[in-house]
Amino acid sequence: MLSSVYGGIAAMAVLPFSTAQMTLMAVFILMCHALIQEGIIQGTSGIHPLKATLVRFVAAVATILAIAPWVGSTTEMPAAAGAISTAQPAFLEMLHHWAWTTLMLSVKIFFIIMALLTLLECLKSFDLVHPLVRSLRPFLRLMGLDEKVGFLWMTAVIFGLSYGGAIIVEEAKSGHLSRDELEILHLSIG
Repeated sequence: MLSSVYGGIAAMAVLPFSTAQMTLMAVFILMCHALIQEGIIQGTSGIHPLKATLVRFVAAVATILAIAPWVGSTTEMPAAAGAISTAQPAFLEMLHHWAWTTLMLSVKIFFIIMALLTLLECLKSFDLVHPLVRSLRPFLRLMGLDEKVGFLWMTAVIFGLSYGGAIIVEEAKSGHLSRDELEILHLSIG
């Protein structure tokens, strides 16, 4: 709940859990992660961080309780999970592998974020953001959101709160949105 989705799933992947347990934990992590970091972003842009955190936690627990009967509750381990190799690579070899994979992951993240930001800027410069938000109007209304927060909702869905936080905070501080609109937006994002 305190780290990113990636940290939670990485920690979960090396522990011996059943497929059902891993599925339930992954769903929980996807809904309830980076609570401190994202709580600060939400607190800076229109909702009390404790309220946002509690809503996310309760929603995650309720979702897990709702889907657990369908996922299955077997604690039987997959055959591959028990077969962990006892051979230990040298520390420098592990460090080299870690550094290389971290560098490659950073490069991938950089290009993904740059591509998304370039797409966002193209949508803005060709004035395609508003037609896109208008096309989402029925879906936004179904969630109780005003069309004015549609762009911020899309930003949060595409980038997440961590990456899209600067855009959300900037727009919230501009004063174009009421406190109620921002609160409903943040509860929906959470």
